[in-house]
This record gives sequence, C-alpha cells and structure tokens, in this order.
Amino acid sequence: MERDQAVFDNLLDRENKLVADILSGFRGLVLHGVAKAGDRSSTGQAAYNAMAVEILMNGMVTHPITNAITYVRF
Repeated sequence: MERDQAVFDNLLDRENKLVADILSGFRGLVLHGVAKAGDRSSTGQAAYNAMAVEILMNGMVTHPITNAITYVRF
C-alpha cells in the first residue's frame, strides 16, 4: 500500500512540474506578446519580440505540452 502511495505522489509531482512548465511558457509568451512598440521602438525590437514569441511557442509545443499529452495517455 505504501508503494502505491509513493507512485501516486510521484505522478502528482510530475504533473505539477509539467503544469508549472506550461504556465511559465505561457507567461513568457504573454509578456513578449503584450510588449508595446512605442514611438521610439525600432523595427529590430519588433522583430525581436516576434521571434521570441515564435521560439517560445515552438518550445512549449515540443517539450512541456508534448510531455503533458504523453502523461495524460497513461
């Protein structure tokens, strides 16, 4: 019975880490997405924000979300 509880706790810990990774990724995505381009912003700054959003999205899809989908299948 203790072994079952240890396995259950391990699964909950893994789930919490996956959720934290996904939320962290969304936080970074939102921060880059809402960055205002003011009057003094350059085209380079806008390009940087666009590239950062793309990199964050690709990173979220390839790692945390894929792991979460794999986790849910079990």
